[in-house]
Amino acid sequence: MFVGLAALLVAYIVLFENYLSFLDKFSFHSKLVWVLSGGVVFLLVAACKFPVRWNFLILLLFQCVFCVEAVLQALCWTGMLPGITAKTKAPYGRVYWSVEGLGNSIRNRYGWYYPKFDETAPSRIAYIGDSQTEAVECPPDLNQAADLNTLLKKEHPEMAVLGMGTHGTSPSFHLDVLEYAWRHFQPREAIVEVSLGASLSEMLPELNHIPPTSYIYYSLDSSNHLVLNPLCADVRYGFGRTLEVCHQSLLVNLPAILNTHCMILQTLDSLRDAFKKRRQQMLLAAKSDGLGQTEGSEFGRIGFNPAPFAVPRPAQAKLAIDILEAELLRCKEICESHSMTLRVVTVPVFPRPFYETQHGTNWTLHIGNYDYLAPEQDLMDFARAHAIPLTPIGHTFKVQGLSVDEIHSLYLSDGVGHLTVKGHQRVAKIVFADFYAKPAPH
Repeated sequence: MFVGLAALLVAYIVLFENYLSFLDKFSFHSKLVWVLSGGVVFLLVAACKFPVRWNFLILLLFQCVFCVEAVLQALCWTGMLPGITAKTKAPYGRVYWSVEGLGNSIRNRYGWYYPKFDETAPSRIAYIGDSQTEAVECPPDLNQAADLNTLLKKEHPEMAVLGMGTHGTSPSFHLDVLEYAWRHFQPREAIVEVSLGASLSEMLPELNHIPPTSYIYYSLDSSNHLVLNPLCADVRYGFGRTLEVCHQSLLVNLPAILNTHCMILQTLDSLRDAFKKRRQQMLLAAKSDGLGQTEGSEFGRIGFNPAPFAVPRPAQAKLAIDILEAELLRCKEICESHSMTLRVVTVPVFPRPFYETQHGTNWTLHIGNYDYLAPEQDLMDFARAHAIPLTPIGHTFKVQGLSVDEIHSLYLSDGVGHLTVKGHQRVAKIVFADFYAKPAPH
């Protein structure tokens, strides 16, 4: 029996090495490969050298591990497993997210947290964004891209929306997703969503908490042309490989798929991620200490870097806006090179001070020394000047007369987090009305 288990581990190691080779990662960088290799040696030694009594105890230990996994699986599928986060990208990968809302499902064949892509639809729309678009906080068929798809199918059955949200990314990553979408799905349109709360600070490492060796950043040359930060080249290449590997056979992806479904491994990963998050919070606190007293206090209150929203806007914040606009221009160039139509959606952020100071429908996002709607206005002016269709969700909320309480109900985490299911529905309806609704007959 031990020899058979060792053979299974060897098969898994071979498959995992093949998976890592596609990602251009070396097996000696993987702690899991080392652990499993040690397990193979241990099982073979146990089969040949250990006394029967020891082998019995080892089998008992395996049974205990199996029981722990079974309990974790039961808690997971019933949505009762606290503190565990599983959202690694893989074809048919497991997603379990209870930190904010509840996502409890499986990714599609291409690793996206979205229902099966309708690849037969004549007119496909790639809906690209970050964690607001991916929306692991709700079921995959209830995010804004899926809601937009439902609305479109009623009037335009030939159209289909393909949701391509990736947590932890920014428009710097969306450039590569656009190219990926064209290579594999040839969409006629692309909707790029910009989450204003995160995307602006993620334009520059000085405003973000992630170094350029772990994230994708662009800068502007002397002619204001977009150039990749050379320190980010490996990150960009690795991101592209994670997109492409999901289009390989399921056998190639089998190790990653199994990893996402093993709740013991996901528990260990969650503990690691919690430690990383604590370190990031410490970095944010240190960054806050480096700011002025007012700005540092605001940083702590709202949970993200407020510099891009400051009035007057500091030089780094101006540069962040310029880089974001240059990236959107590059998105337009990519779309035009493939005869795609580019559309942009901006999702605003409503920080805690908004709910503390504003009431009713006569609200403002110009609070103290910060204007949280100003960047959206800048992007509206930019999009108008460059003929890019743009739907400004924040300004639309204002025009529609939404009250502070209604806005609060559209966001998780007491109004400052990701969109709720209701929030996704609201955004989808606005996008549909702006871009696709048939004009009313006169």
